Amino acid sequence: MLLTCEICSVAFERGHNQRLRGGAWPRTCSHRHGNLLRFIGASSALPWRECSECGAEFYARIARLTCSEICERSRERSAARASSTAASQPVQRVCRGCSGPFTTGYGDKRRSWCSRDCQHRAEAPARLAALHAKRRRRSRRRPRVIAA
Repeated sequence: MLLTCEICSVAFERGHNQRLRGGAWPRTCSHRHGNLLRFIGASSALPWRECSECGAEFYARIARLTCSEICERSRERSAARASSTAASQPVQRVCRGCSGPFTTGYGDKRRSWCSRDCQHRAEAPARLAALHAKRRRRSRRRPRVIAA
């Protein structure tokens, strides 16, 4: 017996002894459409969406942007490619030590020194102060008594 799906209007043939619970004949071409029919009930407003990758229309109860896993993977790949190209662009910065401009090249884009020498010159006073404080703490300790 040839029937027409109430969701997609595709003609389908029902299987032998393919009655639903309660003895009713199937009204849709697949279980997925059957669930959709149960979800929407009698309302005719279907939540159709347009795929952001291929432009196909699809049904989605939840907020989805793509119609299939293939389109989802394609969308993720293009987003990752865009992100990686943005991350690989050089950034113009001002050095914290000498206040001169420098461009971050390959590597860490959070760099804030134009060179290692500039970083060591700028951080030397703090390093020396920490070293002196450590020496002062060490000298305040009681001398060790060695038992004979």
